[in-house]
Amino acid sequence: MRVPDKGMENKCLELFIKSMITINHKKILLLGLGLHGGGVATARWLHKNSAKLVISDLRSEKILRPSLDALAGLKGVKYVIGKHREQDIKWADYIVYNPGVPKESKYLQLARRLNKPVYNEASLFFDRCRAPIIAVTGTRGKSTTASLIAAMCEKTIRRTILAGNIKTAFMLDVVDRAKQDDLVVLELSSWQLEGLNIVRAAPHIAVVTNLYPDHLNRYKNLALYYCSKKEIFKHQKEDHFIVLNDEDKIARDWQKEVCSRTLLFSKKDHKAVGAFVKAGKIMFRSIANCANLQRTKRKATSPLPANLPRIKDLVVASVKDISLEGAHNLQNALAAITVA
Repeated sequence: MRVPDKGMENKCLELFIKSMITINHKKILLLGLGLHGGGVATARWLHKNSAKLVISDLRSEKILRPSLDALAGLKGVKYVIGKHREQDIKWADYIVYNPGVPKESKYLQLARRLNKPVYNEASLFFDRCRAPIIAVTGTRGKSTTASLIAAMCEKTIRRTILAGNIKTAFMLDVVDRAKQDDLVVLELSSWQLEGLNIVRAAPHIAVVTNLYPDHLNRYKNLALYYCSKKEIFKHQKEDHFIVLNDEDKIARDWQKEVCSRTLLFSKKDHKAVGAFVKAGKIMFRSIANCANLQRTKRKATSPLPANLPRIKDLVVASVKDISLEGAHNLQNALAAITVA
């Protein structure tokens, strides 16, 4: 699979310059600081970019102490602890909300009624990032798959930055050092994906590892949870890619909804473009006119046409060569191989 060529990257840079959200001297309310580091990274980035920053959180000062201590050196930041206030919503030019704040929050609803722009860290990252982005989501296996993709791309393509829903590398910690010639691999949760629609953005390559019932404490039903995952491809273009798990019926059926080029991975031969296992070997099927094929409206389970020219099945490795144990990690490796 190819990453964008220079012409496409120049177009991306031009769009980046035109669409960049202005932070400098804007009044910004960070709604929710949190305890896991993402809110701290967001606050630091906003402060570094000269925002007039107010941070509010429903938790007590005692609970928030580690996060507050991490921001102790930031000058001019105002804190509202133990509550959110409508007056701060009305004061702000923008609201940036932490993943712990549900999008149905009455404070976010007030902001929208007042026509205040509402962003999260992913909104800011996708708006600001100059580099091509590979994004991984799913219920399980996101971290492993993203890490494998980053390691493979670093060795074979270009300098690669791994970030996202990973405590060691938050998105806004790395966005300003991601250059146009770099490649960024992100692990994205469903909560982070909610921010992509706000800026009408999508990764150049989207990966969905699998889908299982989860986070029903956050979403009213399973359909809403799955819908949040669809944000990863909602604004993809025809020259983008999506990598789907052929063994996951829900994810596989998303082929019917995407406009990007689809590749599949599976522990058995899926008869399509992508990685699979055959006779104990990890194979990758490539095709000369993959671009035209993937834009063709086909049923999700349709095999490749028999007369398609130059189909190549390449042996990548033996299944025994995968050091990570378990069928789930084999699937993670297959997803990464399909991308890299």
